[in-house]
Amino acid sequence: MKQIWKVILLILVVVLFGWVGYTVAQTEETAIERPFASRVLSVSGSATMQIKPDMATITVGYMNEALDAGTAQSNNAEVMNAVIEALKKAGIEEKDMQTKNFSIQPLYQYEENKTPYIRGYQAIYWLGVTIYDTKRVGEIIDIAFKNKANQFQNVAFDVQNKDKMKLEGIDAAMKDARVKAEKALAVENETIKRIITVNVDGNYPTAYETNSSRQDSKVAPGVPQIMEGSLTYTVTVQVQYSF
Repeated sequence: MKQIWKVILLILVVVLFGWVGYTVAQTEETAIERPFASRVLSVSGSATMQIKPDMATITVGYMNEALDAGTAQSNNAEVMNAVIEALKKAGIEEKDMQTKNFSIQPLYQYEENKTPYIRGYQAIYWLGVTIYDTKRVGEIIDIAFKNKANQFQNVAFDVQNKDKMKLEGIDAAMKDARVKAEKALAVENETIKRIITVNVDGNYPTAYETNSSRQDSKVAPGVPQIMEGSLTYTVTVQVQYSF
């Protein structure tokens, strides 16, 4: 019986020391890891890029009046169909033209002491045209007016491949963040171990519109040179590094 108790006691001692050893090891490991887990450096990086537009959208149209709605509509259609055909001959594809608005509305005559009455109808058609050669913007406007368009609203410049720009901006911003982090850590003879988190905030370019307008129902305008300028966009990243 005594032998059995001795064996049981020995087993308990072994188990107890094993548990104590495991606990100590865990405590030591935690003590080692915790300081490094809290060694985090947060850095922001940014990149601002100037991009030359490679496309433009213009809006041209025709406005006319007639005594009845049918005549106003047919006269408008005749002119705008001619404008569209002229633009096709100039190399503008159908997929790059879109009707923005077409409307016919009554024109009222107001006279003193009389009930207003309809004196005629006004038709207006707006056509959006996308041009993939920004140097041709003035030429395309001129073609539209030479074919009796008499309305011009604006020019909007843009870029086709925005995804490529976004990736280039993120790449540049990340490089900027890393340079800053390396400079900061070099003072303390530390180096970057790995990236913990990254947040990206991009102010990507949208179409730049000029606030231009023109109405001319008699002669084609002498269109000035259209300057596309450049588009600016900025990407900012927030990066956390461990060291």
